[in-house]
This record gives sequence, C-alpha cells and structure tokens, in this order.
Amino acid sequence: LGGVETLAFLNGSAGCDTSFPGSLARCDRWFLDDVTVLDLTPPHVVSFRLLSDSLLFLTFNEPYDMAQLRDLSNFQVVLDPDAGNTTGGQDPGELPAAQEVGLLVRFEGFSLGSSSANDSFSCHVRFAPPLRAGVRYAVEVSGLCDESGNAMRPQRLPVTFDPDAETVLVKVNQQGYLPDSPKVGYVGGYLGDH
Repeated sequence: LGGVETLAFLNGSAGCDTSFPGSLARCDRWFLDDVTVLDLTPPHVVSFRLLSDSLLFLTFNEPYDMAQLRDLSNFQVVLDPDAGNTTGGQDPGELPAAQEVGLLVRFEGFSLGSSSANDSFSCHVRFAPPLRAGVRYAVEVSGLCDESGNAMRPQRLPVTFDPDAETVLVKVNQQGYLPDSPKVGYVGGYLGDH
C-alpha cells in the first residue's frame, strides 16, 4: 500500500461505535484482512533509442511478462506510414525482422524517503537484415502484458538509422592495475557489434 494516500472505511469496521449511520465515534484501531491491491495499468514503452543499424533499446513503465517479451512477433518493422514512405526503395519482403530479444532489469535507486527499490525494465531487440540509412521505419510493439495480465495498447515507434549519429556502443576495458606493471587497453563493440 506504499502509494495509497487515503483509506476509506464503511461504518461497521471493528472497534467503532456504528450504532447509527454517520456515527462520529472515535476509532483508535482498525483491523484489515484480505486486502487486495489491483494493478490495472498496462505496460507501455516510455523511451526508445536506436543503438545501431540492427539494435533497438526500449524501456517500459513497469515489469513485463518475460515470456511474452521473448516472442519475436511482438516487434514488427514497417515503413513509417506517417513519413509518406511507400517502399522506401526496398522490397517489403526485405524489411528487417526481430531476431532476438534481450531482457534488462536494472536497479536505479531508492524511492525518496523509503527503502523501496526503483528499477527500470528494458529490452534490446536485434533486427536482421540491418536498417538502411535514411529510410524512415516504424517498429510496432504489441502483444505484451505486465505481470498482472494487463495488455498493452499497440505502439508505433518511428526510427531512422543515421550512420553519423553518436553511439553508446563502445566498450573500453583495461587489463593490468598494478602501478609498475604494463597496461593493455581493449576497445570493442558493445551490444551491437556484428
């Protein structure tokens, strides 16, 4: 009940004088039993970023059903209808398709004034063949539910690959930490190399 601000009780709660409706008798204690908290909020994508020509990073508003998220049919690439594309110079049979999905749940910190963890719920979707530079695509995300069974509304996410855009897909590692020993640095692709 961490997010609840007010609890309303009907007359008849244990420990109160409820001899007549609207009693103003003081209640010093309440007994609660069989409390159920319902999650009625469906999941949705709150942010997304194209990391390479074949890798999309999505963040959701809440935990998702992990088995459903791995279903590749939940991620469809289409030519962006809002961009006026008809074929984008491609045969529609060559549109990229989801090949794999990687799940990521990350601790972000604690809620202010409590010990409740704030986590982010994300995924990486890898597509093949790669997106063509400059073609305006849309990734349609649908068919996902949260852990309570709430189905998301389909979302269309516009994406365009720009080979000149900055990337976060560079990883640098160092081997050797002693002050007088040789150091070796390694630079490589991260989550998006081929």
